[in-house]
Amino acid sequence: MAIISSKHFKFNFSSKSKKLVVPDNRNNICYINKLPKELLGCIYQQLETTDCQDSFSLVCKSFHRTATNARSNAAWIVTRYGPRFAIYFAILSYPSKCTNLFIQYLINFGAQVPRYLIQVLIQVYGKPIDNLVKLSENRRRRSTFDTIDLDLFFLKAVHLLSFDGYACLINEGFKKYGKIDIHSNDLALFLSLIDNVYVSNDLIKNQTFFPAPLTTTNTNYKNVLKLAQVSPKLYDLIAPVFDFDPLARSSLWEAILLLFFDEAFRSTEPTQERQSQFDNIKSTVITHKGKHVHLVGPLTDQQIFCQAFATFFTKYPVGYCHEKTMNKLLRLLKTYVEPNFSIDIALKHMVQASIGRSDTIDSVDKFLKEEN
Repeated sequence: MAIISSKHFKFNFSSKSKKLVVPDNRNNICYINKLPKELLGCIYQQLETTDCQDSFSLVCKSFHRTATNARSNAAWIVTRYGPRFAIYFAILSYPSKCTNLFIQYLINFGAQVPRYLIQVLIQVYGKPIDNLVKLSENRRRRSTFDTIDLDLFFLKAVHLLSFDGYACLINEGFKKYGKIDIHSNDLALFLSLIDNVYVSNDLIKNQTFFPAPLTTTNTNYKNVLKLAQVSPKLYDLIAPVFDFDPLARSSLWEAILLLFFDEAFRSTEPTQERQSQFDNIKSTVITHKGKHVHLVGPLTDQQIFCQAFATFFTKYPVGYCHEKTMNKLLRLLKTYVEPNFSIDIALKHMVQASIGRSDTIDSVDKFLKEEN
């Protein structure tokens, strides 16, 4: 132990001088570096967010090796997002890393291959990016208030997917489902037959279905809200996709806005069925105040809400939504939706940043002033 004796340090709380003892750590052993890699892998699997992963990798060299290991990351994805969504999340988040080996790691850890995902991959993989842009434009007209074209998010990710990763997924899909009709579309079937619980049950439980990615024109999630009302257990199986897919999240917000927009035009009190659907949004659709929402990409849930809100009203002519209608819609939003951000703050941000058409912004501004 080394002792600094050349200087004496005085402390404010004592009149006596004291010697400062500096420990010599040269012979100390860092046991954290000697933890078994299997244990580190198990710890890494349980990390909650990508920020936690980044912090984990900075602890020491052995932690960094675990954090950069493909097998560890595959295990983390399956643990964090579940077998149903693991492969889709991996394609959205790390498309260039989704090689044959990485896909096999995911499958070995229990990841499932959704039939609908295989259908979409066959339809869009290898297509020129310009064709994918046209496909996006045909699906939904972009608004000038869109900061990011969410419709291209998945399509651009597929463009970066390696061929051996693509071939591995197609092979696994055919092994599981046999011959796949590439001209069929499980999403269109699901949305058109949402009242048929038998069909929904078969798609979700037997075909590992969830309503993403969105690449077709028929993407009205209003029927998804209906499923949450009539069969909450089935909805719970597909709900996690709305916590990480930004386009699915945006489409969910759009469906909620459409539901409240229709209600805002009514002069009568909600029927029991409609009231049940409103209550269901609060208890089932936007649950836990959105604490599980960790979206892929740069946008937060609040930013996606603002973008969806601004774009929603561009579908209607100026003056279509009167001030009274807008006020009712916004009150419904504040009553039945509890995301991980404040609706009031989001609306104020839209007004201040002029996110939206001028008539929409004016109506929102008047509502906020009346509320205050």
